[in-house]
Amino acid sequence: MSIQQQSLSLDSINHDIYTRYFLRSKKKKDNKFTEDEQSKVSLQKFRLIRKKNVSKRKILRADFIQREVVLNDQIFLGTGICISKEGILKFYYSIKHFSFGFNYYQNTQIKYLKEEQLIEINLSILQKKQLTPIDEAIKYVSKINSLQNKECKKALIQLRSYNKYVQSILGSIQITKQLIKEKDEEMERFVEFCMKQISEYSKKSENQIFQFTIGRLNYELGDIQIVKTGFSQSFLNLIGIDFSNLCNLLLRQKEIDLMLNKEDIMKYSIEGLHLRILKQLEMEYQCYIQTFDGFPIKVSIKKKQILPCNEIVKNQTCLIQEYIFEISELDVDLKDLENLINYREKIMNNDKMSFDQFINKELSIILEDVEYSVHSELFMEKYYKDNLMYLNSLKNQYKNIKANIDKSKMCKFKQIYPSDETKKSEIINSIF
Repeated sequence: MSIQQQSLSLDSINHDIYTRYFLRSKKKKDNKFTEDEQSKVSLQKFRLIRKKNVSKRKILRADFIQREVVLNDQIFLGTGICISKEGILKFYYSIKHFSFGFNYYQNTQIKYLKEEQLIEINLSILQKKQLTPIDEAIKYVSKINSLQNKECKKALIQLRSYNKYVQSILGSIQITKQLIKEKDEEMERFVEFCMKQISEYSKKSENQIFQFTIGRLNYELGDIQIVKTGFSQSFLNLIGIDFSNLCNLLLRQKEIDLMLNKEDIMKYSIEGLHLRILKQLEMEYQCYIQTFDGFPIKVSIKKKQILPCNEIVKNQTCLIQEYIFEISELDVDLKDLENLINYREKIMNNDKMSFDQFINKELSIILEDVEYSVHSELFMEKYYKDNLMYLNSLKNQYKNIKANIDKSKMCKFKQIYPSDETKKSEIINSIF
């Protein structure tokens, strides 16, 4: 390009940039600028560039603030795994017994199986949430200085390794439409097998407090998918809610934690992650919960993983656990059960309640928006009356139990008598 051509190009560019300046100028008739005018144009140009840079900085800052808001709200690491803004790790499969509305799933259908005295809940996956990389979660947890958070960090590091392992296996499998169809059919057989087992279990162990979970490793999602969960009628009797109000609570995705201590939530979530990663088949722990009518009670939980037979699941890889069938048995101490009965009897007769007991009852206000209230006379007459009759019949059962009752029964109530020499314990086998 010649010098003349370069000059023409620059002149055309300058013309576009400074057009407004030339239109405003009434004094000049040629294209030559004075030093003052050149200075003004340079200042305008500087301000224009500065304005653009400021706008860019504002956009970048806005993006940064938005990310912080999301981070401070809740971190989702996978299906059923999240970290709250306080740094509390929640693993849904470990705390699902007493936590409602915190999972990834929509409760699509809730059924009451009268013959088996079971509540069955069918689940579907909600719109997939944006997941945070585990590395970022580890950094976030590391900022919170506590012993539990150190344990949480270790669990997250193990989870990161486990996820990489699972993804490497799935990556070696050619996932086709035909394979997905076969896996869906296999899952249907597996669910049928599980529900048959649960039906037989509930009939043999009448009044046993238990929950169950059925799920699989979804090849398309690359993550765990829970398809069905549920619990016994006796579980509802324990936590103090009827089937109708339970449906309202679940269908509206109301978030409620019956577990009183956040440290317990963290502890059992971490243990649950270890259970999943190490493929352990059993887990036992105790925790304090608060029933829906405000009564604190200690509950013992024993989880069992039941593996499917080869006839049901023919193409299962031995490298990873593809299917989940878990039954959790719950147990309460006899003395605590008696105290719960006395508490509910007093609720039916308010003038006998102390101030503290009344305050505990008021905690049930959390469910006012799902039309559940212990203040309702209709609720007391219809629900508490039957509930107390049921619990009292159980109490009488425990007192009349003979020492030679089959100790293979699932639920056990242990009463400890203090002694300096020996600890005597009476195991009362029962069906709750």
